[in-house]
Amino acid sequence: AGRQGSKWRDLRSPARPEQSLSVRVDADTVRHMAKLARLRVPEEQVDRLATEMSAIVTMMAKIGAAPVTADTPAPVRPLPKTRADVAFPPSGGANLIQQAAESAEGCVRVPPVIDTP
Repeated sequence: AGRQGSKWRDLRSPARPEQSLSVRVDADTVRHMAKLARLRVPEEQVDRLATEMSAIVTMMAKIGAAPVTADTPAPVRPLPKTRADVAFPPSGGANLIQQAAESAEGCVRVPPVIDTP
C-alpha cells in the first residue's frame, strides 16, 4: 500500500478501475504533433500515421495496466559473453607502417581531411 497522504500512486497496487484500453489518435492530433515536432507530413500519410500512433498508444496503455505486485519478478537478461581481460604486449606498430599506403620517418601518412588555404 502507498504512504498515507502521498501524492504518488502506489504502482504495485493491483486495484485499478477497469477501463477501455483502446486509444484513438485522430488526424488533427497527428497534424498537431507534426507541427510541434516541426515535421512536414504529407496529407496522404496522416491517416496511416494516426492508425499507427493509435496502435502504439493502445499498446502502451495495455502495458501500463498490467498488474504489478511486490512478488512480480523483474525481467532478467543474460549477460553478454565477454572475452577475458588479458594484457598483451604492444605490437610496436612496425606491421602498421609496413602495411600503410604511404609512410615517412616511421609515421603513417594520410591524405588531408580538411583542405586549408
